Amino acid sequence: GVTGVVTAKLMADGSGQFMIHDGTEGIYVYNNTSVNVGDVVSVTGNIYSYYGNLQIGSSVKVTVLEGNEMAKPAYKETTVQEWEDSVKDLQKIGYHGGELLAITAKLEKASEANVAKDWYKLVDPYTAEVAWIYYKSYNAEMQATLDEYAGKYVRITGVTYDRDSRLVKNHLLW
Repeated sequence: GVTGVVTAKLMADGSGQFMIHDGTEGIYVYNNTSVNVGDVVSVTGNIYSYYGNLQIGSSVKVTVLEGNEMAKPAYKETTVQEWEDSVKDLQKIGYHGGELLAITAKLEKASEANVAKDWYKLVDPYTAEVAWIYYKSYNAEMQATLDEYAGKYVRITGVTYDRDSRLVKNHLLW
């Protein structure tokens, strides 16, 4: 098993999967246990690859460790271009998840959702490189916040999720 702090929820409505980080690495947990970002959890189960995404995804047991404190890893300051450069040479589509990033970029709302149903993207102000905010990482209330900041330069924090094969672009869990 692994013990870690919940760093992001894939389904922002409270149901669904989440990411944990143990201080050295992050991993995706495919389980519907109700957790909150910041909870310290103990997770056991089988690790396997799902479309290139490593996850704990079968025979999963999640226990929220009440009263336990665990420092959430620090966010790495970066740009969309630096993030892109860090993974493009890997020639790998799929999971690059678990890293906590703080990105300064222009937040834009797409005029039409891309093929992955993502509505929001981060655009590097110097190179125009794009990364998408994964649509399953925000609920309607959070979408209203994204709408409020669309068209503005922001510093946004999130967790890396994957490199989408349809877009060949990075996905951030917000």
